[in-house]
Amino acid sequence: MKLRTELRVDKDTSLVKPQTKIVTLGSCFSDEIGRKLREDGFDCLVNPTGALFNAASVCRFLQWAISGEPFDESMVLHRSGADENFYSWLHHSKISAPTVEELLEKINDTAQAIRTALSGEDVLLCLTLGSSVAFKHAQHGIVANCHKQPMGQFEMVELSVDEITHMLNQTLDMLPPKVRVLFTVSPIRHEYGYGLHHNTLSKARLQLAIENVISARRNGQAGKIGDQTGKTKQEGPVVIYFPAYEALIDDLRDYRFYADDLVHPATLAVEYIYELFKDAYMDSQTKKFATDFNSYQKMTQHIPSNMEAHQKALQITRDKLLGKYPFLSGRV
Repeated sequence: MKLRTELRVDKDTSLVKPQTKIVTLGSCFSDEIGRKLREDGFDCLVNPTGALFNAASVCRFLQWAISGEPFDESMVLHRSGADENFYSWLHHSKISAPTVEELLEKINDTAQAIRTALSGEDVLLCLTLGSSVAFKHAQHGIVANCHKQPMGQFEMVELSVDEITHMLNQTLDMLPPKVRVLFTVSPIRHEYGYGLHHNTLSKARLQLAIENVISARRNGQAGKIGDQTGKTKQEGPVVIYFPAYEALIDDLRDYRFYADDLVHPATLAVEYIYELFKDAYMDSQTKKFATDFNSYQKMTQHIPSNMEAHQKALQITRDKLLGKYPFLSGRV
């Protein structure tokens, strides 16, 4: 007897290898997947901007980071009267500093880290889109975060399917052609005070835009949908879709798989979705690497009764791990 709808994911077990450089960007769900990848030993740059929820902000930030241009200081906000810190309209509020100079250094260093990661030979960029609803500032355009500023400064806008498609295509065209791109739609609901129906419409626009991008690139017509140039572009990054949204909403489909806020996925749900990811995109050797590294990591976190014996066993395990995977030198 089947008691639930089981999700089938299109497989490509060559996508993630032990030495694949992975970058995750987007909503807070990308933090969860990035954290799991790190725990399994993968070289993963996890959401270095902080969570970016709307599709426009993900594209705007990534296009700027790839360009190599210095950060525009006019995009810096001084949150006076609160913590007196400086923030960026292109970043989450976790990216802040007590001075403009420190903030700019942090932002530019992050952009350099992303450019370096994307320039590698074996790179996977995971983009998690959370919402097609955005907040637009009269002076700064669509922002990544309102940073607790008066809502009168912002206009709520709904990005169309064509607008999102165009933004995604522009961003993909700037990436090195060897980069592989994995899109997900965050299963986390964003109500913004106007209800679940609008959240459904918001997610649907993201899904349609991603499908437009993937279908057009598969057919060698990336410029023809959501792009006013109408140019045909056959080269560029490989683009695929991972159904994290469907895994939680349609497969698990129960509040026991949600955290106490009834919005974010519970630990069990994240584990389940990550296992789907591993089964779809890792071969047996890569899974063995992940198991070996994770076992070593758990061993380092163990609180032993006999510290001397534990340290000796830990060193033996570390030496074995480096013997099998010498590229881990400096990381363990």
